[in-house]
Amino acid sequence: MNHSLRVASVCLAAYMCCMILCQSVHGYNWPLQPATSAHPINGTLGEYRAGPPLHLHDGVDIGGSNGESVYSIDGGTAVRGGAGENTYVQVGEKFYIHLDDRIPDLSSVTPGMRLGQICAGSGHVHLREGYEGPIVNPLRSGGLTPYTDSSSPVVLSIEVVKDCTPA
Repeated sequence: MNHSLRVASVCLAAYMCCMILCQSVHGYNWPLQPATSAHPINGTLGEYRAGPPLHLHDGVDIGGSNGESVYSIDGGTAVRGGAGENTYVQVGEKFYIHLDDRIPDLSSVTPGMRLGQICAGSGHVHLREGYEGPIVNPLRSGGLTPYTDSSSPVVLSIEVVKDCTPA
């Protein structure tokens, strides 16, 4: 490998690392307008849900109005899925769930592009992050920005469950 090609490769690798670190430090916009302001959180990652079926909540519920437009955080290809009130659009690692009037399947998406609107009766968009890898918390440092949690945790009860059956 000649010297100039090696220097270019090192520069490209450094640039890519910087881009990854900048996103993890600076975070990303919200999927509702205004995109650079915090929105109410109605449900958090890991909450126990009685169901049926019993499960842990796999994302965050961002409060919004029924029919409110939902926008892509990232660019990529929009993949539609789900049924009923759980219709979604996936762009990269992010799922936007409870959407009506969705963008056509396999559309090319840029950050900030409208994906659909919040389903009637839902009052929120469910944002899940993680597809190929683990599900991660969109409220983490480097996630939705700005976000500040100034509330204290409240534990209403503790229940032991084995194989989804109360012990």
